[in-house]
Amino acid sequence: MQNYNTSDDQPFCWLDLYRPYTLFILAVIFIGCWSLAGSANAATLVERSILTESNTHPIEFQFKHPGVLVNLDQLKFAKARVAAGENPWKATFDDMQASLLATRVPDISVMQPAPGNAGGKVLNCNRGVEVRGCKNESTDAAAAYTQALLWFFTENETYAQRAVVILDAYSGNLIDHIGVDGPLFAAWAAQYFTRAAEILRYTYTPSSGKKNFDLERFNNMLNKAFLPSISDDEKAKRGKGSWKPYNSNWDTAAIDALANIGVFTNDGALFFSAVERWKDRVRRSIYLASDGSAPIRTPFIGRFKSEGCAWIENRVQACCHADTAATVIPHYQSGQTSETCRDFPHAGIGLASIVNAAETAWIQGVDLYSVEKERIMSAFSYASQILLYYEKNKTYPRGFCSPVATETLATGVNSSTCSPKPLKSGPLNPLGDGGRQSIASEIAYNAYVIRGGEKGFPVLDIPNYSLNGIPMLLIRGARTGSRDFDPLRTAISRYRGNQGQLTENYNAHVTLWETLTHHEVGDGTPNP
Repeated sequence: MQNYNTSDDQPFCWLDLYRPYTLFILAVIFIGCWSLAGSANAATLVERSILTESNTHPIEFQFKHPGVLVNLDQLKFAKARVAAGENPWKATFDDMQASLLATRVPDISVMQPAPGNAGGKVLNCNRGVEVRGCKNESTDAAAAYTQALLWFFTENETYAQRAVVILDAYSGNLIDHIGVDGPLFAAWAAQYFTRAAEILRYTYTPSSGKKNFDLERFNNMLNKAFLPSISDDEKAKRGKGSWKPYNSNWDTAAIDALANIGVFTNDGALFFSAVERWKDRVRRSIYLASDGSAPIRTPFIGRFKSEGCAWIENRVQACCHADTAATVIPHYQSGQTSETCRDFPHAGIGLASIVNAAETAWIQGVDLYSVEKERIMSAFSYASQILLYYEKNKTYPRGFCSPVATETLATGVNSSTCSPKPLKSGPLNPLGDGGRQSIASEIAYNAYVIRGGEKGFPVLDIPNYSLNGIPMLLIRGARTGSRDFDPLRTAISRYRGNQGQLTENYNAHVTLWETLTHHEVGDGTPNP
């Protein structure tokens, strides 16, 4: 039975004693919190103004449920479109119902006993044979989310029970992620597990003889098996080192997961720590010309010998030697991300996690979208334009991912041997499904254009770039014959829809069924 329970027994209350407040902000916070009991809208306004104008946080915070990536109004809006047989919602729903994820049962066979006498089991995410268990987890988590959505859209309890089986299988066994990729797989799985659990917790009332997932056990799993892997504070507290990833997709996936866990567990401190981490990471991950001659510096550059070499993924010989790497100055372009020159799947995952976290924050009354509007819109326009250019020309504009503005990207360099190596097919594999799906973001388009009132995503002035021969769609409502093109709208049209949901592939990672849940849904309120 569907029974919508959108609030918890107790709101989360907390006081940050370490930040000085001005008298004005204290007054605003006090008034907003005093009125929480009688006016949720007033609370939302206080939270939104504080979080977009300063780093202070509200003393008291009332979470909204369901509130991880999708809210109840958005789900109801999409459900009505499916019931009416309207596309692309209905076609995507049909894809979802026919997918292997809809009937998948959990596969925890590769879990290993925890070291010592800790009890429980761990997933070894070292690269190689061991990682199979972590890939299973990614697919199982995506299946749990798929089945929770199918429950909501069909009211068929079989789907809810399948999702319950998956959540309970993991919460009854998993206590940690180990291995070099443990933090990344933990972040990916936490994103989907919390989405599934949030929908079931607030929309599903089991019939006689059935049960919902074990909430206490699930919360314990989040605390023991996920937070220590993705939260820097938790890692340090538990003696597991520090979370300092250079790669943007790692950090943004963790940020999204932390925000989700904060919402699900009604942990305001955790949720707002993710908000602050988001603000810091996004400005370091996406370059704008207004930043100056180089991106805002990232202190941790991992395997790279200079930040310039990191941004072009060691694509010149000089990056192989410490004494010459510092001389490499890429031809930075507005909208480029720190992983654009690595490949589009990784860059796309990073961008998708950024907007996923922003969407969850928006549902909670925290407007991150406007904080970095130019940066995020530019990133999606840039990636979409490069995708469309490569599809037409089978090459890149001169100066792309190069220190030389007139150079055409052709080869790479093996950073360990300093010998030339061929680039991935594409050559950055921009047309691989993972890159296309993450970049063709329904969530970003809905947030800025449908809900936010922007005309569209702008065409950027990319050096040596020509629109000739590229079938670019116009912005919504533009008159025929105008040149008001929208790169992201075009990418969504070409790379999403019926053919593009990555239904059984764990590489879907952070983006799945967006056309169903977010295609032009606005805030879920029907148009007048």
